[in-house]
Amino acid sequence: MPKSKAAEPGLSKDRAPAGTAKDAVVPMQGDLFSMDSPLRGGVHGELSLMAYPFFALTKQAWMKPLAYSTGEISIEVQPGHKGVANIYDKEVILYIASLMAAKIENGEPVSQNFQFTANDFFRVTGATPSSNAYTRLYEALERLQSTQIKTDIETGGEGEAGFFSWVETARLQYTKTRTGERRLKAVNVRLCDWLFRAILKDRSVMQYAPSYFQAEPDQPSAL
Repeated sequence: MPKSKAAEPGLSKDRAPAGTAKDAVVPMQGDLFSMDSPLRGGVHGELSLMAYPFFALTKQAWMKPLAYSTGEISIEVQPGHKGVANIYDKEVILYIASLMAAKIENGEPVSQNFQFTANDFFRVTGATPSSNAYTRLYEALERLQSTQIKTDIETGGEGEAGFFSWVETARLQYTKTRTGERRLKAVNVRLCDWLFRAILKDRSVMQYAPSYFQAEPDQPSAL
């Protein structure tokens, strides 16, 4: 999934790109002042996600379970109907973790619910806003919600015996034009309890180098 430098979309007209289905969601800049974006600080990630293989390293649908065990730590990842969440989908989690870390640093209240614009996500990750980019974001959210994780890694002084997903809910909020076309306004995500506790209570976050988003793994694996 090669990326190029983000550009501001020129989408002020109420017209979908040529060939776009009438009921498709097409890009629109949202109301930034009521959302958690734009992110201006550094990109942060939770330490366990950096240290252990939670994500598939392939663009293709990875339909096999992932398993990892050291004797002290065990991880089991079960694919959803679109496969295991992959390293590109992980960028969404990093972005949300960064929003949360920035709020904590600024002394702002935080919750598990985040609302942001797709355009700001593309800016931070270095993607060019396009119909393909919006489709990839939608599919990433779908895999993050459907992938099931089981681990004995505790966060915030608590453990979980069952399975959880990276995001509990993921929704694309849109408005309609006079012609009935859907315009994307915001992305709404509820972060899972496990990751929320790790960032809020354990403060187990580390800053990523900006070059991380230009990395291009070329073999099926897990990370």
